[in-house]
Amino acid sequence: MNHRFQETPRVLAIYPTKEGFGFAVLEGPRILIDWGVKTAGHNTTARRLSLVAKLLERYRPDLLAIEDLTAKCSRRGRRAKVLIERIVKLAAENDIAWRHISCRAVRQTFFHIGATTKDQIAKTIATQLPELAFSLPRPRKPWDSRAYSMSTFDATALALAYFSHEQDEHGV
Repeated sequence: MNHRFQETPRVLAIYPTKEGFGFAVLEGPRILIDWGVKTAGHNTTARRLSLVAKLLERYRPDLLAIEDLTAKCSRRGRRAKVLIERIVKLAAENDIAWRHISCRAVRQTFFHIGATTKDQIAKTIATQLPELAFSLPRPRKPWDSRAYSMSTFDATALALAYFSHEQDEHGV
């Protein structure tokens, strides 16, 4: 663990999008260190990897949480798969552990409190981590495009699913 006096790991969660990626840095499920959306400009993998490398250097996470694209519920394309593979490789090169978190694990994390849609999950996250409340997008209508800030909530959901899964495994 990189953080000497810390009881819970620092987790950097990354959620790639067409424009860049959303991210969240948490120390345990209740302490949000930083969050946001990074835009890659011309949709280049190299630019995205450079932005991820800066986050890894700045926050020195104990673990990288990233979406599991092999899960049956994932509908991501080849470009996202390649990017995630490269992000995982970058984490490994920096001696940072990583975990793939499936969309099923995310749904299970929030199902017990009645949050089953992305909008409900985002609202639940904003309640648990009030720092995010100001960037909570309004519920999406079928004709709306994806809200810019939703990838931050998707990344945070990955980190919270990781913490939920780890607690279940260790009986905490």
